[in-house]
Amino acid sequence: MKVILIKDCKDGKANTIIEVSDGYGSNFLINKGFALPYNEKTKKQLEKRLSDLTANEMEMRQSALELKEKLEKESLKYELEANIDANSNLNVHGAVSTKDIVKSLVKLGYKLDKYAVQKVHLVGRGVHLIDVIVYKDIVAKLKVDIIINVK
Repeated sequence: MKVILIKDCKDGKANTIIEVSDGYGSNFLINKGFALPYNEKTKKQLEKRLSDLTANEMEMRQSALELKEKLEKESLKYELEANIDANSNLNVHGAVSTKDIVKSLVKLGYKLDKYAVQKVHLVGRGVHLIDVIVYKDIVAKLKVDIIINVK
């Protein structure tokens, strides 16, 4: 029996056609909502769904590329306090974390979730390039400038 998967499962990914035994297909996959029986009507539905997905995918990629360009033009600046101890060592107080970067981006009007920014814990001064996952395989390099003020 041929079925069209409409959800990801152990047998395959959504929107694929697979061959399974009659009992498994009708009693489990179709009954539980993982698949539709393969016929001309469902084949046309699959073709339409795939064309809609590719059109939607193209729109998402285009908007992600635009967002990547905007993010790469941004530069975030943070100031950290430091002091010099008796042995002339520089002790930096605080750090810049992923959470700080996400908060700054949200304040600037970007809509990103907290998992989009590469996990970081920045202490050293200078300009750091941080990876921001914009969409699947599109990654922007965000400039983060850390300035250390010595007391």
